[in-house]
Amino acid sequence: MGRFFILAIFFVWGYGLRAEVLMLEEMVVTAQKREQYLIDVPISIVAISGDELSKRRITDFQDLDLAVPGLEIRDEGTFGRQLWMRGVGNGAGGNALVGVYLDELPVSTFAFRQLDLRTYDLERVEVLRGPQGTLFGQSSMGGTVRFITHEVELNRFDAGVNTTFAFTNDGDPSQELQAMLNFPVTDSLGLRIAATYDNSGGWMDQPFVGRDDINDQEVMNVRIKSLWKPVDELEISAMVIVHRNDAGAPSIGEDENGNYTQPFSEVSTPSTEDDYEILNLTINYTTEIFDFLSSTNYGNAKQVVNDRGVFFSFNGPPPEPERHSIQDFIYDQEFFSQEFRLTSATDGAWFWATGIFYQDSKSDDDSNIRFGIPNIFDVTFANIRHRTSESWAIFGNTSYAVTERLELGLGLRYFEDDKGEDGSTTAAPQSTIFDDFSQRIYATYHITDSVNLYASASKGFRSGGFNALGQPSVEPESVWTYELGTKMALLDYGVNIEAAVFYSDYSDYIISGIDPNAPQPIAIGRNAGDIEIKGVEWSLSWQATDYLTLGINGSYTDAVFDKLTVISASHIVGDRVNFIPKYTYAVSANYDFNWLGKSGFVRLDYSQQGRSIYRNRSNYPTYKSTSDVINMLNLNIAWQWSKNLSIGLFVENTLNENGFISAMSIEDRAARPRPRSAGFNINYDF
Repeated sequence: MGRFFILAIFFVWGYGLRAEVLMLEEMVVTAQKREQYLIDVPISIVAISGDELSKRRITDFQDLDLAVPGLEIRDEGTFGRQLWMRGVGNGAGGNALVGVYLDELPVSTFAFRQLDLRTYDLERVEVLRGPQGTLFGQSSMGGTVRFITHEVELNRFDAGVNTTFAFTNDGDPSQELQAMLNFPVTDSLGLRIAATYDNSGGWMDQPFVGRDDINDQEVMNVRIKSLWKPVDELEISAMVIVHRNDAGAPSIGEDENGNYTQPFSEVSTPSTEDDYEILNLTINYTTEIFDFLSSTNYGNAKQVVNDRGVFFSFNGPPPEPERHSIQDFIYDQEFFSQEFRLTSATDGAWFWATGIFYQDSKSDDDSNIRFGIPNIFDVTFANIRHRTSESWAIFGNTSYAVTERLELGLGLRYFEDDKGEDGSTTAAPQSTIFDDFSQRIYATYHITDSVNLYASASKGFRSGGFNALGQPSVEPESVWTYELGTKMALLDYGVNIEAAVFYSDYSDYIISGIDPNAPQPIAIGRNAGDIEIKGVEWSLSWQATDYLTLGINGSYTDAVFDKLTVISASHIVGDRVNFIPKYTYAVSANYDFNWLGKSGFVRLDYSQQGRSIYRNRSNYPTYKSTSDVINMLNLNIAWQWSKNLSIGLFVENTLNENGFISAMSIEDRAARPRPRSAGFNINYDF
């Protein structure tokens, strides 16, 4: 109750003052490959502007997780991160379940190694909930997250520097320097550079070897964009991103006192290098009839993990001896993609977009694993895996305004994925072609200019994969989602409302567990059966006064196993799906003030994430663990000291929440939030 009382006092305090709200009718997004007002898009979307990202201090994926109900992220620090959405969650399988795009560049990698994207100098982030397969491909089975970077501005010089200093309870201090430079070279050519240096202090200790704050990170991220516009109809843009992260231990495995112990009583300390480069060339050509886009993309990522240790058991609960494992790991991935797209350019009743997509990716895993039970057995073995995927797709999306208020739409995508795998644990090289025909149908009806209803049915798809030691391959997964929603922009009351209910039928869900029929007791992937998902999402923002904006959003998701087709499964009918909390919600208050003739704002953000579960009955019947209820309260204050200079104060994790964010504590792979951190930042715009 005390937390809500704090917010209530803040709400009353701001009554009678002035705020600015970006209404649904004004927010422009490109979720359907064209510019539309948010209220007109028949998709459940969370769109966060660059200004709001800054006010909420959202800098990476984990921050985004707590800000967007329905989006779940299992973050193992620099070792890896997985994204799930709307109950479409699975720790098994090779491809991502949520698509991630940086502008027109798809950057979804293999399931649990999503690139560490940064949010500095973004135009906005769009989170599209529900299957987006017809426009964004197979990795968008649960939804799509789009990072839209700031465009190069050819008509003005702009530059800014932001410095941040933070101090963490029982941890090292952190420093961050961000800088942006936009400058026209000529009337038709310009550059924009955005750079981040983040020296993030750790807070986990390793008492056994006398080391403190072992989970620090030193991140350098540089993004360079260029724009050449030789004529009004043609734009050629290029982007290069270089990311380097020299990190200590992943932020997992700490006890409630912030201490970490290495398996086998080792004196080593985990460390990680997490690097990637991205190159993109985008060509836009506009005619009176259509717009043509070409997006050419290349990327490579390399991750080096040393001495990563975990504790776990799979033969029974205590007093069964605990298994120990330490892993050294090198992961290399390289990907190339090309998309050509035509989009109608007229403002008539008929809209269409069509295109072709090609992607070629490959990865190499090279790991050395020490495994055993202390004083019983201790073995070391190597594992090498080489994976390839060459895929292509042809897609189209069209809509027709039957009347001024009613619009009907259809999306189609045919997809083929030629996958291969070989390595030290495969009996022989394996390869298979997976294909799919995805569809989406929708209707949207404007009751008034500011109230919109929509309904949709859409299909998502994920390729299958391969098992070790010659075990059968895994078939693809698919999901059909049916959704009914509304969006309202009630201008007279300063209110935005969005709500949606959905039902999903998730087929051929892939499980990973011990197969008793295999020649060795190894964990393999199998298609276990079907999942039923029911849920509701809502969002409301209210310009309560001229200065005060209040917001609340949330989601409820019920995802359970509905049918099983294999024996000795990791779950039984009625079990909850792993990693998906039943509910999440967030409350916010933003108060704009004027003090000593200078403007500023105070922002409070409170969120609560319910418990999620991780279960694997194939290890033993009671093999499960849960996350904790996570209560996060953040405070951010900024004051515009002069035209160019602003200063700010912030407190993050004000309640000093210390619970497990994810549910994998039984395998010592659950992260806790960073302890309470307070700091200040100085921003100067030239």
